[in-house]
Amino acid sequence: MFGAASAALAGSSSPEAQLVHGHLAAREGWFLFYLGQQTEAKQLLERSLAQLRGLGARAELIFPLNYLGAVCSYLGDYAATGVHCREALALAEAEGDQNSSAIACNILGQAAFAQGQPAEARRWHHRSLAYEQQTGNQWSMAFSLMNLGKVAYALGEYDEARRLYEQAMATREAVGDIRGVALSLHSLGDTAVALNDAQAAAQRYAQSLALFRQVGNQWGMAAALIELGGL
Repeated sequence: MFGAASAALAGSSSPEAQLVHGHLAAREGWFLFYLGQQTEAKQLLERSLAQLRGLGARAELIFPLNYLGAVCSYLGDYAATGVHCREALALAEAEGDQNSSAIACNILGQAAFAQGQPAEARRWHHRSLAYEQQTGNQWSMAFSLMNLGKVAYALGEYDEARRLYEQAMATREAVGDIRGVALSLHSLGDTAVALNDAQAAAQRYAQSLALFRQVGNQWGMAAALIELGGL
């Protein structure tokens, strides 16, 4: 649907149409990322960012900056993630956009975690959670809880990790975030393995796989199958 709308606006030269076209490219790119098409996602997000910069649309840059940062982190380009998300955070704070500030902090925390910096990651995720507690954004709060759970897991604090993952899952169930519930179940499977409960792990991974299949998330399906194979 985003692709069809984008194609319909591609030939228009009016600033208003080009602004919407820039928005659409970023959102289409983020969905392509969910579908496992990371290179195509990165290209669309970069196109969106260039187009919106050209229009001088300051606040509108925040979305493509944040999610381009997320894609770069997934692809291992953490330096680019830092550049994009720190710019997004500065713009979001200047605009008073606490939801986008929280997203930027979460992505920066994930990048720090991926680089083996759990203490730095924990600081970013607590900062993100503080924004979310001010706005009451349950969807975003679940990400901070999940990311704090990952830090606890990495530090061997498995009971704390399970508590955080279960809290995140309950939040995601309440808002109907199917992909988020699947991610929570996968992490609970990891925690069950760490706690030597193979039966619970198998159940969690199988539930996660079913939900990832339901929404068509290729990465999630592969990850759950790998863990089930490991068990």
